[in-house]
Amino acid sequence: MPYAVTLDLDRHSAAALAPISEAVERADAMTPRRANIAPHVTLAVYDRLDPPVMQIALQRFADGRPVCAVTLSSLGSFPAPSSVQFAAPVVSAELLTLHRNFHEAAWPAAASCRAHSCRSNGCLMSPSARA
Repeated sequence: MPYAVTLDLDRHSAAALAPISEAVERADAMTPRRANIAPHVTLAVYDRLDPPVMQIALQRFADGRPVCAVTLSSLGSFPAPSSVQFAAPVVSAELLTLHRNFHEAAWPAAASCRAHSCRSNGCLMSPSARA
């Protein structure tokens, strides 16, 4: 069973996405909202991990961490038979740093990160892609 690590959007930001989700759903497309998944930014998807170790790593990672501002720039869909729509974040220095710091903190718990959030330009790479 895969595990996802996500950062939920705040209520205001999630509410701003509701009209977009409604319009996409009228076209009979799957949205995270329709799947009862809160609007979020995915940091990683793992095929396997050690949950107790990951819980400790996540707590250490999150303690005292300030809110990360995220700007959403476009809509897309994951390529799959049951394609799910998503809103893509702008890749900022702050988001890249947060992502890198998360993977460094999570590395002992999970070394099998999927390329869920990797981009072709090399941004948001999984730790397995590090030199």
